[in-house]
Amino acid sequence: MSMDELNEIREKARELYKEIEEVHCPFLKEKVVFTSVGFNHIQYKNHKGKQRHKNVQQIRYKILKLAHKVLRDSKTLQEYEEQSLFVEVKQNKRKERILKPVRFFGFIAIIDERKVKVIVRQVGNGKKHFWSIIPNWRTRKSKEGNKFLNYTGNMAKD
Repeated sequence: MSMDELNEIREKARELYKEIEEVHCPFLKEKVVFTSVGFNHIQYKNHKGKQRHKNVQQIRYKILKLAHKVLRDSKTLQEYEEQSLFVEVKQNKRKERILKPVRFFGFIAIIDERKVKVIVRQVGNGKKHFWSIIPNWRTRKSKEGNKFLNYTGNMAKD
């Protein structure tokens, strides 16, 4: 896949993403907002700007249209994780990285014949926001046993 093709897919996904804005999640009993933070997380692995592999980005952009459906219909939580992480916040008109409690909520669903996981993140007492979408985790048989592909199982990184 060329960078031009990836950029075209990214721009279509960005347009769709901007239209969503927020979705009411029945399980959380509140709205989940779709901010630029979540969209950027699809492209970059971390705050240092390390990009995900272009094939991983492509997959996530293509299934992004399912994210709001998963959250809109989710009445059950499949995963929950809480940890203290350094997150970027604005303080005194500048960005700083400070340690804050961060909660991750994982919702898994089969929609349009695709099994996907949507991750919602909450930093401190802030709003819950879309963090990521990933296809169903797959395993590959090998001589060493099963190996995970593309995804670590870590909701903060995936």
